Amino acid sequence: MRVLPLVLLLAACSLVPDPGDRIDRFLISPATTADFKRVGAVKKSPLLIETPGVYAPLDNTRIALKPTPSTIDYIADVEWADRLSTLIHESLIQSAQNSGFFEAVGRMNSGLQSKHLLVVDVRKFDKSCADGVVEIEYFAQVMDTQERRILASKSFVLTGDLKENTATDVAQALNQINKQSLVQVMEWLVSVI
Repeated sequence: MRVLPLVLLLAACSLVPDPGDRIDRFLISPATTADFKRVGAVKKSPLLIETPGVYAPLDNTRIALKPTPSTIDYIADVEWADRLSTLIHESLIQSAQNSGFFEAVGRMNSGLQSKHLLVVDVRKFDKSCADGVVEIEYFAQVMDTQERRILASKSFVLTGDLKENTATDVAQALNQINKQSLVQVMEWLVSVI
């Protein structure tokens, strides 16, 4: 009798493709200049952005599903165009550049000298089957590279509803709430440095 509820739960969460379907690959978009509400903000010093730390089962090209809070699965017919940590890193850098808040933005190995380093830990980036929403959780820290200390930290948790329960809709919904979280991260960052 325990098998029937599990089968029904998985069927409700199922995004299994038909045989022969091609795999769609998705990028993660940065926040654009138009996404930022601050106009004429003072440009802060240069900013370095470290490659995000991503929970290991999420740091691949597969898009994650959570059938239950303690299990993880993947959508079969869509995937990210690269590892999740790489895509999020690129979207963080481009969003910081597009914000206009910083004098310069670069990676750790770019040669850019900066007093401030943004470190992001990606804790969630998936679809929760239990409540049918997509969810993202980032833990961000800004560090003073000269004094080697954390200046501020904050958790960013966003959820989004799905229009339809399709694989493509999941990827697009995750991309949309990621853009929203990037705007929040940049606006928080510029307020604490």
